[in-house]
Amino acid sequence: MGVTFSQNTALELRNPESLPQLATSTKVSLYFKTNKPNGFLLYLGNEEGAHRKMRRVRSDDFLALQIENGYPILTIDLGSGAQKIISDKFVSDDVWYQAIVER
Repeated sequence: MGVTFSQNTALELRNPESLPQLATSTKVSLYFKTNKPNGFLLYLGNEEGAHRKMRRVRSDDFLALQIENGYPILTIDLGSGAQKIISDKFVSDDVWYQAIVER
């Protein structure tokens, strides 16, 4: 399914019913194309306070994928503070790319 976004729009998907069981394993894949140098592509995270309801989870983990100055940046927090992974691939060139995040 293809989706075109305008400025200040978003698509929110429902969480799978098995989300609590997926707290320690994640695989996300998406295709995107942009000619803008900055933008937000994806946020996946536990609801605030969810770590108190799940065993083996000590924090409200999240991952976010965004484009900054034309380059993809993955920000991820798995309990020890947010870390950024910056790609050296310029993607703001109106060409299709696939992003895969797996842990």
